[in-house]
Amino acid sequence: MFLSLFGVLCFAGLEFYLRTYQSLSIETISAVGVPIFKVDDLNTYAHNPKKMARNGYGLPIPEIFINNLGLRNDADYESETQTPRTKNILMIGDSFTFGTGVDQDETFSALLEKKLNPPIGNLAFDPDVERGLLGDTLDLSDQPSTFQLGEDDLDRDKWQVWNAGHIGYSIGNYYLLLKKYAETMPLDTVVVNIFVANDITELRRKTWILNNQKDLVKVYDQKVFANAEGKLESRTSTPPKSLAWDWLEKRLLVLRYKLELADPEFEEPTLTWPVFLSENHPAWDPNLPGYWERFLQGMQFMSDYANQKDIKLKFVLLPMDVQVDDSYRTKYARIYFDEDAKESDRPQTEIMSFCDSRQLDCVDMLPLMRSDPDREALFFNYNADPHFDKPGHELTAEAIYQMIKSDSE
Repeated sequence: MFLSLFGVLCFAGLEFYLRTYQSLSIETISAVGVPIFKVDDLNTYAHNPKKMARNGYGLPIPEIFINNLGLRNDADYESETQTPRTKNILMIGDSFTFGTGVDQDETFSALLEKKLNPPIGNLAFDPDVERGLLGDTLDLSDQPSTFQLGEDDLDRDKWQVWNAGHIGYSIGNYYLLLKKYAETMPLDTVVVNIFVANDITELRRKTWILNNQKDLVKVYDQKVFANAEGKLESRTSTPPKSLAWDWLEKRLLVLRYKLELADPEFEEPTLTWPVFLSENHPAWDPNLPGYWERFLQGMQFMSDYANQKDIKLKFVLLPMDVQVDDSYRTKYARIYFDEDAKESDRPQTEIMSFCDSRQLDCVDMLPLMRSDPDREALFFNYNADPHFDKPGHELTAEAIYQMIKSDSE
């Protein structure tokens, strides 16, 4: 009798605590971010062309520009400026590719374009001309007054890198972006940047709509949408009747997973963090193997389409910060880490194995970032924010640059 009463009191106390201090976890997520979005027939939401915004997502983003094609680029796409020597690169991905937290010219897309179009160092110069082709951007005080313009300096490709990164997108959205922009501009190369931490588990909220030919034609996001203000918002979820019971049920599921008491047919999750995921990405989700199957199917969709259109396709695997260095764990104050939580490179191994079996051009950023002497500066140190800081974008741009240049050698 005493134990029963004690159990009831403990349960009531837990219920009171959760309703008093943890209720925000079940309330509707309010609109966040910047007003640059619109309703989209293909991907549920997309960038609204010709929009500008400041200070998004609580991070220091000075300015965001969306061009005429819904891309995060300062310059508009103009078909009449395209020449036979113009090579267009489309960068596809989620918020990492978009560049959450960094300025327009600090994204790895913008940095890649600069690397591919180095300035002409021996451009002809006339000291009597106040403003030349490059304006006042060069300091020539220590240079000779004239330069010999070489033939190779003019006869070279012009690379344009277009940033199609969208916050909250995943592999199905990437495929639809590929088809959309391949019909808009001549694409030489498409780089698909995969954030291994959630690009697979994001599929739990994405409904794929296929046509009679079994081709993906629409992705419906069951949770996130663009509201009337042009911001992203999360749909209301019904709170459980008992927060204490819901809390206990989730912890028992974690315990069941840890003690390997789950269904023997349930495969181990190949995620970046299996034990301490939020409710949006539960490691014990029995549909997880299906998400992986659909994710790899999406990669194959993209490969088949790129081959059909004679587009060079490359995949870049972006790691979670805690995979790169243990010091990043301090950002996640409310998360318990155990020795299995890091999971080493299991998501990367799964995807790279698929790349090898299908002869896809893929690069894994995890070894590069782990070996970087400044790896503790690659990601933001904001609370629970996994995005790249400026050094992370610079390292990623260099890796993609090497991939692009290897094609021309």
